[in-house]
Amino acid sequence: GTITITPDNTTSAASTTPTLCINTSLGTITHTTTGATGIGVATGLPTGVSAIFSSDMISIIGTPTISGTFNYSIPLTGGCGSASATGTIIVLDFTKNVNCRGFFIPEAFSPNDDGVNDFFEIIGIENYPNNELIVVNRWGNKVYETKGYKNNWDGTNQFGLSFADKELPVGTYFYILDLGPEVSEDERYKKGYVYISRKK
Repeated sequence: GTITITPDNTTSAASTTPTLCINTSLGTITHTTTGATGIGVATGLPTGVSAIFSSDMISIIGTPTISGTFNYSIPLTGGCGSASATGTIIVLDFTKNVNCRGFFIPEAFSPNDDGVNDFFEIIGIENYPNNELIVVNRWGNKVYETKGYKNNWDGTNQFGLSFADKELPVGTYFYILDLGPEVSEDERYKKGYVYISRKK
């Protein structure tokens, strides 16, 4: 007679534990298996993501369409014993995560009326309508302050006493940008410097 010994089902840890933005491709997460001949119904995967099995390999692919932290479990079928592939996928919300929205604050601009780079233009600021921007000089005096900034600061002193005081001198200024209460606390506040140049 013949004795067939089937190995216990086993699965490796996930090849990666990704953190990605919503509506972007996951790439591929893999688990290597032994013993199993297939997989059961996966639980905990984000909408838009699925698992497939082929040649002792589970591949998790897709584009998540909802945000959150997803702890998934994929049971192995066939073979002997009970085992499941498990892992975590973190999907970031566009609204709460700055890095998902093509956000960039320049370190300089040149308000010299040449039609190029005349304004302090923050790329992606339109996605944060509840923002507040404060700019101060090297002595800590406010030179610009607004709510709902719309990329329209041209390097003038909002707090100048006369017209002659309006045009700020060449130099480094410091900003504090509050992106608004809908943004997560670790992403909400941006601080840095911007250099004003007036060369044509």
